[in-house]
Amino acid sequence: MSLDRDIELLKNLPLLTDLTPDQLRLLAFGADFRVVREGETLFRQGDFADSGFLVKSGSIGLYSTDEAEAQPDDVADPGTLIGEMALMIDTRRIVRAVALERSELLQIRKGLFRRMLEEFPEIARHLQRSLGERLGAFAKEIAPVADMLDSIEQDNLALVRKQSDET
Repeated sequence: MSLDRDIELLKNLPLLTDLTPDQLRLLAFGADFRVVREGETLFRQGDFADSGFLVKSGSIGLYSTDEAEAQPDDVADPGTLIGEMALMIDTRRIVRAVALERSELLQIRKGLFRRMLEEFPEIARHLQRSLGERLGAFAKEIAPVADMLDSIEQDNLALVRKQSDET
């Protein structure tokens, strides 16, 4: 049965791991089923984002450019949720999404997700904790980049001072 498969896919998303089977069933039942043909654009970079898309089958190429000949920067395969943040906040798409083959998707609209959060506050608490943990992990991952940028800035300041002292 398709609804059971949808629930299974939703259950495996890190964002939704703490939802009960009944909550997952409500979410799956309220989501919209979409089919996109190979080459069809799902959304463009800069579009207003009002939903997330769970890839059920097929694959979606994600592009940071509008160049026709560009290769995808990433590929969303079955089980991937595209546009997760659009479920929670007003935002715009940061990539262009194009079907690389015929693909089936579950479109989860922000309104549906917000109703779930209102009806089940424990979901909101879980999301807050989960997103906090993920942001903390991301901050640790990019800390070396920040250190490198600080080092470059210090080197540049030292060079400017040295040039100033020489003149």
